[in-house]
Amino acid sequence: MAERAPDVAMSVALLSESDIVKATVTLDGFGSGYEATAEAPRSHQDPATHIEFELAVSRALGLLQCRIMQQIHEQIDRSTDDI
Repeated sequence: MAERAPDVAMSVALLSESDIVKATVTLDGFGSGYEATAEAPRSHQDPATHIEFELAVSRALGLLQCRIMQQIHEQIDRSTDDI
């Protein structure tokens, strides 16, 4: 019988300030939550585009990926120390 996969939820929150936008990405479902926040400068040249939001989200996702990988490597290191 296959093991049941964990339920995982990801959320993205965006905050717009006068000169910057912030993106906070949260991943829950692996026993402990992961969160990363990143910023991008606000573009006042073309208000129809959302490139600053895309940049902030991309940066936050990159940070989140690094934090998750760091945690995984720490868990692997701990488990191999026990052998």
